[in-house]
Amino acid sequence: MKYVNSPNSVSIQDVIRNHFIFAPSQYSSFASEEKRFDTLNNLVELKNERVKIKKDPLYTYIEIGDIDVNTGLVGGREVHGVFVPSITPLSISHGDLLISTVRTYRKGIGIITSSKKNLVGSPALLVISGVKDNISKEYLLAFLRSDFFVEQILAFQKRGMYPRLDRDNINDVSIALPRDSEELKYVSYLQRSLIEREGRIRDRSSLIIKEIGDELLRGQQEHTFVYEMPSFNNIKNDNRLDAGYYSYEYRQKKFLLENYLYGSDPIKKWDYEIERGQNLQESTIGNSIYSSFPKKGFYTLIRPTNISEYGTVSKFEYLGNSNQLSILQQGDIVFSAEGTIGKCILFANPKENSITNIHGIILRKKDHNIKESAFVACILRFQRDWKVFDYLSVGGQGGSMAMQYWDDILIPNFPKEKREKIAKYYFNEEQFNVESNCDLETFVLKDEKYVEVAGIVQLDESAKLIERRLAEVLHQIIKGEKVSADFSFFNKE
Repeated sequence: MKYVNSPNSVSIQDVIRNHFIFAPSQYSSFASEEKRFDTLNNLVELKNERVKIKKDPLYTYIEIGDIDVNTGLVGGREVHGVFVPSITPLSISHGDLLISTVRTYRKGIGIITSSKKNLVGSPALLVISGVKDNISKEYLLAFLRSDFFVEQILAFQKRGMYPRLDRDNINDVSIALPRDSEELKYVSYLQRSLIEREGRIRDRSSLIIKEIGDELLRGQQEHTFVYEMPSFNNIKNDNRLDAGYYSYEYRQKKFLLENYLYGSDPIKKWDYEIERGQNLQESTIGNSIYSSFPKKGFYTLIRPTNISEYGTVSKFEYLGNSNQLSILQQGDIVFSAEGTIGKCILFANPKENSITNIHGIILRKKDHNIKESAFVACILRFQRDWKVFDYLSVGGQGGSMAMQYWDDILIPNFPKEKREKIAKYYFNEEQFNVESNCDLETFVLKDEKYVEVAGIVQLDESAKLIERRLAEVLHQIIKGEKVSADFSFFNKE
């Protein structure tokens, strides 16, 4: 580990206190005599307020799985009180920090950005409602989602038990303190800006779904949908026996696409070529080396399972192989065709040597028109949300979308202005250059203007730059190095 290590020796008293357990992991910890560290319990105010649930009112219930481990944003589901799993769940409010007490090392740690009333949560959560004056909630959140915190949690592991954080051991976790108010402001704003971007990505995604649905339903011709059971000739011509393909729900949705005022066309008529991603089996490409970190000469691997609901990549992997593999090109759309069917992402300017695997289908626009590909990617995600692919795919474990089924995927011919409006929510290439001598106040103004207009692709790209910079800054603080409030990292490739 980078920060937590096993000691060279332990005292008899330590062994007795540890119930005579001799596993080295039980004596691993981060130890520092410097005053710039404090324990978590000294820095936070925990909330254990319970809510007595009533049957009829609506509550937003938050479980451990509602914390996005990649971003720290927190979801939840709205249910009537009778369906809330806990009789006395935790009371949760806007701005609270949530920590999963189960498998905490997976970064089930987030912040409540919702202002809804009746927010309640699972008793398996730690709720931090306040922090001491020498830090901010954003500063603490940055450290709680860092490798420094995760390593300390992993040190709690006992035999086969998963390491966790609860009220009994928060005094065993150290947090590095900022050396001055400027350092605190810098880290706090980086984290706040990161959360703001993730929230905007979700807002843009919801707008895309709404805009497409509204246009599709408003633009219907004066025909009425009439459901008919399939005939033998239908089955023979379609060459399909699966019931979902002939269901009322799918036929109605297909009718709405075909009945759109300006019609809808299969993807090939939109001038796309369709091909499978690279087969990575050893029998096809020989030996490969995989890495979680970028390495010189390695391919950047985007697995379909790592594509988010919003058309971004939640995790990159890297593959070393001596062969010339099939790389992604400008304007390509990668569509998840196995398991997580319908997740897709646009590669406007893919890094050199970016690839996907055989579980992804590549839609390659012949003229590499990025704006049109952005629109098509939005339509595909809308149809995933509309559950169209649930009826088109076959097989178990999430299903499979075979190449021969693509003639059934229709793209509506929206007017040009509407296509461009929808595409901009996803891809709107706004320049965001920051001078090297830019101070925090100037950056805040620039940043606020940028997130107002940037598309999902640009918000995600800049969020990843912030994540990288935040990790560097936290490491500097832990090591006691001076931190400069620098924003020029936005200009780096």
